[in-house]
Amino acid sequence: MSGQRTPWTVTALMAAATFTSMFALTTLMDSQSWLRTVLLVLLVVTAADAAVRAVTRSRFLPTAAALGAAIIVMVPLFAVDELGGKHLLPTPSALGDLWQALLDGATYAAASPAPAQLTTPLVALLTAFAVVVFIVADHLAASWRAVAVSGIVLLMPWTPAIFLQYRVPMWAFFITAALWLIAMGATRSPAAASHRSQPLGGALVASVAALPALLSPGATGPRAVVRHLLVCRQRTVPASSF
Repeated sequence: MSGQRTPWTVTALMAAATFTSMFALTTLMDSQSWLRTVLLVLLVVTAADAAVRAVTRSRFLPTAAALGAAIIVMVPLFAVDELGGKHLLPTPSALGDLWQALLDGATYAAASPAPAQLTTPLVALLTAFAVVVFIVADHLAASWRAVAVSGIVLLMPWTPAIFLQYRVPMWAFFITAALWLIAMGATRSPAAASHRSQPLGGALVASVAALPALLSPGATGPRAVVRHLLVCRQRTVPASSF
């Protein structure tokens, strides 16, 4: 299945927004060194996604390439066998050890109070989470031009702040929202702009007006953003897109 080709900048914007959104989890860790690993993996995954998207109009091949690149780069980083040896290739046993690392990371995260000490399985879990957020957000934004819905995916790293009401770096929230707004503008085709300028323009104005709510320290701000993104989806994404 194919569709209209989307500018590569949308994929880059989704990757950047994913990375800045991961700063929401920094207060839960005793160090920010894991962000370097997340950045490395996101760069590789984004490059694979954008390269395939540049030569095909398929909605699914770029997403598959991104997932494959993520597995290839994460295996040597996190897959360790029972003897402590690292895998270099994504063999079946390597994938099994990578999956075990993710399970160990989830178990450790559930049992560790914040701020948690970094371990290799925990970094693997954080990296995999960032990859999932990016792949889903990019598939929605670039493959289906449903950028408004991708904003909901980009909110996933902020859900602890929404429900637990702990402090987060709000500058990262602001940058994530700004990148999302830019991506919304980048996916507008000239034809769509001629007859949807008022609805989309209204959505963008409403988004900018909502930024003070994004930056509010209380949980009502992020919850209001979720409702706002749902409204933007109705204004900007025709039902036929899905």
